[in-house]
Amino acid sequence: MKYIRIHIACWALLLIAVPLSLRALNRSLIVDRPVPSDVILIPSGDFASRAGHAIYLAERGFGEHVLIDEGSETLSFGRTLVSRRLHQLPESTVKLHVCPIRTDSTYAESREAVSCLRSLDAHSVLIVTSDFHTRRALSIFRDAMPTATFSVASTPTAYSTQPWWSLESIATSTEEWGAIIWWRVVQR
Repeated sequence: MKYIRIHIACWALLLIAVPLSLRALNRSLIVDRPVPSDVILIPSGDFASRAGHAIYLAERGFGEHVLIDEGSETLSFGRTLVSRRLHQLPESTVKLHVCPIRTDSTYAESREAVSCLRSLDAHSVLIVTSDFHTRRALSIFRDAMPTATFSVASTPTAYSTQPWWSLESIATSTEEWGAIIWWRVVQR
């Protein structure tokens, strides 16, 4: 009888601990601590929401320049992705710059973006990226340019607006934590 109670208590503890751990892991991916900086950087991907948030932050004094990392060789409807992206932006007085990149991984992109950031004499950079991608992007860009100070602002996606237990949130969390572990163990 004593072992049965212990067994039941262990299962109950597991049923409570696993969901709480998953929830904590999901929440810990999101870092949202924007700091006024020399340059606001929009990494490639999910352009519309990231750009809108970056311009919003720039208009509120978080940065004088907005640097857009975007594919320079990708043609779509006869135009490069960069030129299409620039036409999608709302009217603003923010100083926009394009950093043409040729890669599709955050690690490689960070290495390409360093020269663009240096050309703008960036000593502090605010990265505006998707909520689930903030922790990894911040770590990778800090490693690529250790002489600069980086902060990050998260742009809400379905990841943060859906319940943490949804299959999409769990899949995104698993993929992102896998990428973080890969970055810290292998690529670094």
